[in-house]
Amino acid sequence: MPVTKTYMQDNIQWHSYENSKSRLEKLSKDLEEEVNARQEAEDNLRSLEKEKVLLKHQRTQSKLYANEGESKKEELAVESLSVAERSLCIPHKGHEFVLML
Repeated sequence: MPVTKTYMQDNIQWHSYENSKSRLEKLSKDLEEEVNARQEAEDNLRSLEKEKVLLKHQRTQSKLYANEGESKKEELAVESLSVAERSLCIPHKGHEFVLML
């Protein structure tokens, strides 16, 4: 069978079509991988931003309430009872209750 010009053109077009199809599939695959990589990067970034906000909140809270325990201790400090007042105390489970009449 002799090779005709039309057969060669059809063959060239077929190979061109197959090459284009192959390149298109490769580009699609590369694009999908890129989209997945970007999505993963965005998810990681959101996670890091949440952690950053949480740490910032914790630091702010610790600064705000750093002296809280000390001020409570000062408020709770009471003068000790005299011997006469101690005789009016009723001890119960580690506490001393003062009888008030």
